[in-house]
Amino acid sequence: GLGRVIGIAVASLVLFAGLPTIIDTQYYGKPLWAMGNHLLYNFGVGGGGHGADLYGTAPWTFYAKNLALNFNIVALLAFSAVPATLLAAIFIPDIRSSSMKLISVLSPMYITLAMFLSMAHKEERFLTMTYPLICLAAAATTDIGLSMVDKLTGLLFQSAPWRTSWTSTAVAVLLVALTSS
Repeated sequence: GLGRVIGIAVASLVLFAGLPTIIDTQYYGKPLWAMGNHLLYNFGVGGGGHGADLYGTAPWTFYAKNLALNFNIVALLAFSAVPATLLAAIFIPDIRSSSMKLISVLSPMYITLAMFLSMAHKEERFLTMTYPLICLAAAATTDIGLSMVDKLTGLLFQSAPWRTSWTSTAVAVLLVALTSS
C-alpha cells in the first residue's frame, strides 16, 4: 500500500541522493550535493541560478519544433496518449485495468518534458532520454485508436466479416504513410 510506496521513496532518496552526497563531501572536504548544485545552476532556484543563461536561451517552441522535425506525426500521437487512454477507458471496458499502468509508465515523459521546457537553456540532446517513451506513447495511442476504430466499425457493420481487418489495416497504412513523409 501507501506505506510501502513511501518506504521505497525514502530508501531511494537516501540511496540516490544521500549516498552520493556523503561520498562527495568526503572527497571534496566540504558538504556538497552535486545534484542540488545542478538544480540551482539550471533552474534558478535559490542562489541566483543564472548559469542557464550562460550559453544562450530559447523559447519553449524550440523543443516543439525539434520534436516535430524529428518525429513528425509520432510526436502528436505521443502527446495525445494520456487523453486517448482516458477516453478509451470510458468506451472500451477491456482496457480499464491497464490504462492506469500505461499512464504511470508514460508519466516520466511528461514530467521530463515539463522540466526541460521550464529551463531557459535548451538543447536537443536533453530530450534524448524521452525518445523511447515518445515512441511507446505514440504506439499506445495508435493501438488505442485502432481499437476504437474497430469498436466503432463493429457497431456500424456488425455482420460484415471484413470490417475489423480492413479498417485496422487501412488506418495502419495511413499512419505509416504519414510517419514516413
